[in-house]
Amino acid sequence: MRTYILLFSCVLTLSSLLSSQTIKVQPYLQNATPESIVIMWETDMGEESIVEWGLTDALGNTTSGTSFTSWLSNRIHEVHLQGLSSFTHYHYRVKTGTAVSAINHFKTPPFASENENFRIVAMSDMQRDNSQPDKFHEIINDGVIDYITELTGGEIYENLALVMIPGDLVPNGLSYSQWEEYFFTPGENLFSEVPIYPVLGNHEFNSFFYFDYFHLPENGTPGYEEHWWYKDYGNVRIIGLNSNSPYDSQEQLDWLEGLLAFTCTVDSIDFVFAQLHHPHKSELWTPGESDYTGEVIERLENFTTNCGKPSIHFFGHTHGYSRGQSRDHKHLWINVATAGGYIDHWGEWPQFDYDEFSVSQDEYGFVTLEVVSDDDPHFIVKRISRGDPNNVLDNVVNDSLVVRLIPTVVETPVAVFPINETVPPGCVKLKASNFISQSTDALHGQSHWQVSLDPGNFDDPLVENWKNYENIYYDTDTQENDNLTDERIYDLNEITTYYWRVRYRDRELNWSDWSQPAQFTTGEFQLSTNLLNNPGAEDDLSGWIAVEGVIEALTNGQCDGISPHTGIKYFAVGGVCENGAYGKGIQNVDVQLYADSIDEGDYYAKFGGYLSNYNGNDLPEMRILFLDENDNVLDASEKLSNLNDFWTLYSSWEIIPIQTRKIQFELTGTRNSGWDNDSYFDDLFLKLGNKRGSCNEFELDLKIFLEGPYDETTGLMVPLNTENIPLSQPYNTYPWNYAGTESADSIPNSDVIDWILIEFRDATSAAAATPATIIGRQAAFLLNDGSVVGMDGVENIHEFSLQSITNNLFVVIYHRNHIGIMSAYPLSTPTDVYPYDFTTSADMVYGDDQGHKMISLGVWGTIAGDYDANGLIDYNDYISGWMIQAGSSGYKAADFNLNKEVNNPDKNEFWLINIGSGTAIPD
Repeated sequence: MRTYILLFSCVLTLSSLLSSQTIKVQPYLQNATPESIVIMWETDMGEESIVEWGLTDALGNTTSGTSFTSWLSNRIHEVHLQGLSSFTHYHYRVKTGTAVSAINHFKTPPFASENENFRIVAMSDMQRDNSQPDKFHEIINDGVIDYITELTGGEIYENLALVMIPGDLVPNGLSYSQWEEYFFTPGENLFSEVPIYPVLGNHEFNSFFYFDYFHLPENGTPGYEEHWWYKDYGNVRIIGLNSNSPYDSQEQLDWLEGLLAFTCTVDSIDFVFAQLHHPHKSELWTPGESDYTGEVIERLENFTTNCGKPSIHFFGHTHGYSRGQSRDHKHLWINVATAGGYIDHWGEWPQFDYDEFSVSQDEYGFVTLEVVSDDDPHFIVKRISRGDPNNVLDNVVNDSLVVRLIPTVVETPVAVFPINETVPPGCVKLKASNFISQSTDALHGQSHWQVSLDPGNFDDPLVENWKNYENIYYDTDTQENDNLTDERIYDLNEITTYYWRVRYRDRELNWSDWSQPAQFTTGEFQLSTNLLNNPGAEDDLSGWIAVEGVIEALTNGQCDGISPHTGIKYFAVGGVCENGAYGKGIQNVDVQLYADSIDEGDYYAKFGGYLSNYNGNDLPEMRILFLDENDNVLDASEKLSNLNDFWTLYSSWEIIPIQTRKIQFELTGTRNSGWDNDSYFDDLFLKLGNKRGSCNEFELDLKIFLEGPYDETTGLMVPLNTENIPLSQPYNTYPWNYAGTESADSIPNSDVIDWILIEFRDATSAAAATPATIIGRQAAFLLNDGSVVGMDGVENIHEFSLQSITNNLFVVIYHRNHIGIMSAYPLSTPTDVYPYDFTTSADMVYGDDQGHKMISLGVWGTIAGDYDANGLIDYNDYISGWMIQAGSSGYKAADFNLNKEVNNPDKNEFWLINIGSGTAIPD
């Protein structure tokens, strides 16, 4: 019996020795230097760890390493190859007992002094989308490998230096099987030939599997090896950081500051690429944001500015792509997700349009960086998109940016308008000179505008707008058609002097100097005061009616609510103390005092306020409804809504339908989760008046002659003495009833003939051959050469009061005693200047020419003699006008030739000859 047992034991041992090992995780590359590399793999058993390698498939060299248990009998193998040559292609395979891999390849990094170009891929959050379980395999093989090999025409190992992965490699880092199944197996064709450098995401859970599988540089703070580290490749320093708690510590920040200070002194390093998992700001998923990453960004920004070395921080966590930049530093923000995790779609989560980001897209994909190390060191960032489940793309480059070490000089812009002008406070359009760079290839990328009360202090400006040439948010480029040389500034204080300046940035993140400050003054504001009663809940619920559910006025923290935006109270609609699934509150505002303005058809309501909720779930919404005298609803605005858990201002302009006599301000709150209905409102407002679009939206270049003062000999109009021309526009009476406040301290020059009134008609109504819809009016000066100018008496008009503006509009010209005329066709322009010359032919005037006549050979002008400005020259202009004013002098309506005398030439040479003439302007 004893001999039998011994024999059986020997047979079992021999069987174990002869059984075959299996490679569970194919070889992958780690921690490469110009002279060494680490090769790792995993088998189901066996301690032997051998790498055969060489410069050809013949291999010829053998290096042994170590192994350790990973899970049960499985073992991870690690071999360090030493004595390699820089930037050299090697062949290798791994061996554990009978398990032998295929021959793979790698290429060692260059030394920085070799000035070699290379390419990096960055991607993250491949953790797994169960509805697209093979997405990471697709990203690796159809994405990265196919894209690089097709782009370069060569092998992946020759043309890709390394892969950066800012976290969330697997759904659950504590699950052993997920590492092989979800990460290494889908990525084996890439990882076996290109080194990978990950950092910890939240889904790794700081697991020992992560630290077993990766051999990262151990040059971080002692005791935190592989939590944070750095690696040099050519002229780039790559920094890995851990943004997970409890490692988001001051100790890590201190290490980073020290490393960056050292990096500043290393001449061979041109760029710093840092990676960590969590975003500081996230447009697609605001709950994922981290203040700690903001601390990291601040240190990278300071390094970049102080040392002149551009930097990037790559991140993930939010499952989509975003690319942005710091405003004052040459530093990029890039979210390189998602490489397999479920996409964070638009409208699915609390989201926000941050100034820092130029592009955000809910999609799968990865990012490449092409690093050039010649006399002009630079890198090119490209986003390679694989689309989404509804729009599959095949390696489409949908974003690209170049950043250079040596900055290009951008010329300082010059202020154009307004300069020492009076403008409406509702809106002023700042205008600066064109973008100019010393590089002919440079394009205008960004503009930074500031408005201040003090020309010597812009440190804390009243207005600070930073605009990019593109802002792709929620599938829309909100910056489309913005040439960045002008900027609208809204809702300034009335009768106030302001100073403004601007600087330009090219698309490679190089700023110009600031322009010299320019001055302007605002006129009177044209909006009413806030018409809401109790707009901020300070008087509890006074003025508000609960139509459905409840509406509450809460103080700070009452019933576990939030803090008011201002004051001591805010509204909770739906209820926090007394809660419900839905609530609606209204306030009816009587606007009968504004009926005349409303019924003119060009009056607006501006409404809005601050919205918030508790945790990004419940939905506060507001809108206004327009009611007639019988409380019938004429129209309603779109709802303004918000999923942010912080106070956010929302506002909108709405044209008020004619016959509106009451405006209903409506608040609603919808509970989406939890017990409380956390739909909050504060500082609400409703104001009426001219749209804040009284902005100088474009420039008008008009020419028109008046028959009366026109001198055929000189080809000019003979002006009134300037002391006879009023300093304020004269069209505020019947029949014009224009309420504009255009005025001047003095008539600007002796070439001014008189005031005229310009009217803008909507070109879209021209399809019915009756362009009668008035969209705005403006008083201006007319010069003796026929030019229409602004209050300075020189420049074309820049600011207008318009309800809306398209690329086309009709223009009507009125003079106080000449027949009004309208352009024969809509004005159009590819730029901001609308030109129109009424003097060249009869065809320039709309209708049958009754208001327009030839006043000299080839010269056309408006017809004189319309005393009562009713659009028809008849006997009333003689009886009620000329007969009463005859013999008088000054600024008289019956002075048809504008010689400041009402005499026989006015009667005989103009009224009598022109009797029967009338306008063809549509009503």
